[in-house]
Amino acid sequence: MRPLTVLSLDDAGARSLGVALVALRVAVIALGVWLAASVIAQVGVIGFLGLAAPAFARISGARTQGQILLRAPLAGALLLSIADGLVHLLGDAIPTGAAVGLVGGPVLLWLLPRVTATTPPAPQTGEAPRRLSQPGRALVLVVCGTATLAALSLVVGRDNQSFFLATGAMLGDLLPFRAPRIIAAAMAGGLLGAAGALLQRLTGNPLAGPEVLGVSAGGGAGMALALLLLDAPGLGLLMSASAAGALAALLFILAIGVWTGFGPERMLLAGVALGCMCLAVLSAVFATGGWSTFILLSWLAGSTDRVGMTQASLLALGGVLLIAPLPLLGRWLDILPLGGATGRALGLPLGASRLLLCLLAALMTALATFFVGPLSLAGLLAPHLARLLGFVRPLPFLFASVLIGADLLILADWLGRTVAFPYQIPVGFFAALIGGPYLIWLLQRGGVRHG
Repeated sequence: MRPLTVLSLDDAGARSLGVALVALRVAVIALGVWLAASVIAQVGVIGFLGLAAPAFARISGARTQGQILLRAPLAGALLLSIADGLVHLLGDAIPTGAAVGLVGGPVLLWLLPRVTATTPPAPQTGEAPRRLSQPGRALVLVVCGTATLAALSLVVGRDNQSFFLATGAMLGDLLPFRAPRIIAAAMAGGLLGAAGALLQRLTGNPLAGPEVLGVSAGGGAGMALALLLLDAPGLGLLMSASAAGALAALLFILAIGVWTGFGPERMLLAGVALGCMCLAVLSAVFATGGWSTFILLSWLAGSTDRVGMTQASLLALGGVLLIAPLPLLGRWLDILPLGGATGRALGLPLGASRLLLCLLAALMTALATFFVGPLSLAGLLAPHLARLLGFVRPLPFLFASVLIGADLLILADWLGRTVAFPYQIPVGFFAALIGGPYLIWLLQRGGVRHG
């Protein structure tokens, strides 16, 4: 108990009390991984429980490490047994792991106003974030790099023999197929990058991404309900259902925000709870099998190969309308990370500013998800890359995140259509393949420091 309690201090304080930080963290992580792996090996993946049980323990009044470690297993056992009993009563329509979110999510949301921030301080690396002396010039270079990448993606392709450069008549023939994909990938990546940057500045959490609002999960749940309740719905109906689900999730999160005062920790927890509730709907469709499962899996993987010029134009128009207000938000994004007390002292309307920023981030996520599926890793990674390049001030940071997010998905789309030609690999696969290893490297070197 003593070493775990000391870990709640900063690194310098913990070392001064004689704690071997690296060894302790390795031991704690190894124990946690062993416990989780033991459960997965026996009963499969049980999501949400590891997040909900400690939260319920704290809500019940546990404050010390000993109290939390005693009550969290009891809360987890009770929640999982209730979810499993309900699954049996309903005829095993959905997996128990998904039902945990369906049962625990509403309870956690109901108790959300009592949740307090318990995030321990981040490790101190002693490294100050890099700052660009002339971010405007750097942004111009990033714009040129994005335009170059888009042009190369347009003209460089592959056939059964080798790579080739499309020019002249060949380029004209390929343009109607490649241009919509590139436009959709660029706009979706830009929107997700902007949404991630807004959320990271709003919450002060460098690991916040667009998926934490639950909007992507709501879109998936809407599509899943259409597949579950309707007989062979068309593409237009599926997209409408996805838009309705994303809109419902957006309104729900905003209502939770009004109820809880738009506290960053509570908003993040509400988004995770909503996502787990939507997972139960997705799992119900997966449990039915059949053609609907393949449609839903294709959407979940993220894809641009079915986007036509009409859809790409609508996405581009919507993206421009949502990105256009960003220059007006610089003061808010400069003050909000300083905390609520400082914001009020400087005359910032905290409730209204948080509401509008959450609304804008959710709309960006919903629009991108509607056309290309849930590719939210780009929204988590793009702000980190922008910060690593030295874009620290709010507005340069926002626009660099937009451009880098666009670059990530343009590159992922090009790889998806060339690596396994003539087969198409989902964009989401390459977005994760590109971003995942880099994010792990960024985390281990302490590069997630919030500027």
